[in-house]
Amino acid sequence: MCHSHIAPVLGAALVFLSGVAVGRQAVAQTGYPTKEEVTAALKDVGYGIRRFEEVTDRINFSRWNLSYHENEVLEKYLKTAREELRATKTAIARIENSQEPSTLDVFRVFDSLYTISMTADGLAKYSSSSKDSGLAIELLESSTTANNIRASFGKLVWKSLDAQEAEIKACRSQAR
Repeated sequence: MCHSHIAPVLGAALVFLSGVAVGRQAVAQTGYPTKEEVTAALKDVGYGIRRFEEVTDRINFSRWNLSYHENEVLEKYLKTAREELRATKTAIARIENSQEPSTLDVFRVFDSLYTISMTADGLAKYSSSSKDSGLAIELLESSTTANNIRASFGKLVWKSLDAQEAEIKACRSQAR
């Protein structure tokens, strides 16, 4: 069955994923990821999100030796990441409640792991001015965890994109 609506998603995802260390050669599989594969991977994603939230819940920007403006910017930075994670949790719920995982939802989850990593890493750099010296280490650990989960989850994204690409090729060959 030909789906013309998947080409833009495929193109955008390929551009985004071009810098990802998980290469297409590493995933020599055909077909979409199964619900079971995605559900199992989501357990790790859930852990990464919970860990990020646990660590960032402990941040008290007023204890950081930064200017008011810097604190305000960092608070907004964290708030934006948290809002994205709420949207990610909605995507995860849709994946869990569907028989066939949406590639777009899978991609949203994948992208949120990058957000966790970058946010935790960025906050860790500033947290050295905090009176809580262990916070920077926990933020960096949260970033590393998200990166590791992202590498693993990326294989599912590639599998889904490969399946879509095969679908598009089949559609094009039928049209000729």
